[in-house]
Amino acid sequence: MSKFTIILAVLVVPYLSSCSSRPKSLVTQTKPELSATEEVHLRVECAKQGDQVEKDNPNADLDEVISWSANYNVKDNRCYVLQSSYNRRLGLKLSFLYDGQTKENLASTEQGNGEINGTIEGAPDMDCSEGSDCGYTLAERYINKRLQRDVR
Repeated sequence: MSKFTIILAVLVVPYLSSCSSRPKSLVTQTKPELSATEEVHLRVECAKQGDQVEKDNPNADLDEVISWSANYNVKDNRCYVLQSSYNRRLGLKLSFLYDGQTKENLASTEQGNGEINGTIEGAPDMDCSEGSDCGYTLAERYINKRLQRDVR
């Protein structure tokens, strides 16, 4: 083998091995699709996580009606748990969105006594100036997006 062939092989082989039939960005962006069985399993696991979040947050107020729902979001590959409550005595409606796996509160909304507001955990404080909804719309959109509801 000549010196030229060896040098050419040293330069060309690494280049050819780094080439792919598809661009790298497409390879890294594609997620494997779930089979129906896998998706059902993840939804069942999400329901169990929702039950655990509910047990970890007991209802202590008899005037409060609470409902819970767990939703597995295929796009995010996450389990979200929504707690909705209404306190008859205070006329207050609350919503809390939890991450089913970590049990952490992600967002909340509050309506009552002529005021509405919302919070997205980890986001900067919402605008609470005169006439604003104090972050309610942003928090509501965040919750609806995670629960895969129609977002206006």
